Amino acid sequence: MNRKLILTSAVIGILTIGATTYGGVRNLTVGGNTLQIEHQASDLYPLRKICDQLSVKISSVTSEHIVLQKDGNIVTLNRQNQYLKNAKGYFMAGTAPIQKDGQTYVDLNVLEKMFGFTRVQTDIGTVINEVATFQLPVPTEKSQKLNNDVNYIAKLEDEIDINYYRASIETGIREYNITTIQAARDKIAGEVNIINEITTYIQTSEGKAVVESYRNLLNAYNQILKNAFNLNVREMTNYFIRVMEAEDDLSQIQVRFTNALEKNATRLY
Repeated sequence: MNRKLILTSAVIGILTIGATTYGGVRNLTVGGNTLQIEHQASDLYPLRKICDQLSVKISSVTSEHIVLQKDGNIVTLNRQNQYLKNAKGYFMAGTAPIQKDGQTYVDLNVLEKMFGFTRVQTDIGTVINEVATFQLPVPTEKSQKLNNDVNYIAKLEDEIDINYYRASIETGIREYNITTIQAARDKIAGEVNIINEITTYIQTSEGKAVVESYRNLLNAYNQILKNAFNLNVREMTNYFIRVMEAEDDLSQIQVRFTNALEKNATRLY
């Protein structure tokens, strides 16, 4: 399904920053090596150069996400806004990543806080050291619960395919294909079972609202499939209006879920 909750720009592209001014060139010393690095604004540094010096692995770079890893600690940054996450929950950087002249710039503060580095300003520039004992930053309790819910909702979203239901209705009715209609109903029944299963693991009211909205949407489609060969045009139109209303309700509830993620994310600045 197109509506995804996991750090996609369509759902949580709320905090996109505006234009960023040039910052200039700074001396940056890491592990005894001093580099002259151009930065953007006050704290945005070129991702690859900084990660190479800090021994942070860039696992993946896409149009939506940057995945960084060090010693088993995996951090995912959103490229459209200030959100990032680790295995525990959500955090918020002071500035979103930017793209400039073919390079990606990230908030140096994120690398410090998420991977255990300290920064000292000296006469010759900035010196970065790895802390002797690093503890992963802990997200708020609500953020951890929302993160739990995101993971379970993702499993549900991977199963649900609205385009499949629409195609099944269209093909089934046009060809009077009972097998096609029944296959779609069986698929919905399986997804309802998944909803029943994951509901017991959902920890927030916002997460429960999302899951129940999916249940309502599936029920709306199932009503059409159940009565596919007995509806006139007007009745079919009314059933599809109910589907559209269920989809609109789902969209609004997903926005509220996203707002809860933003409100409860731990600030790194």
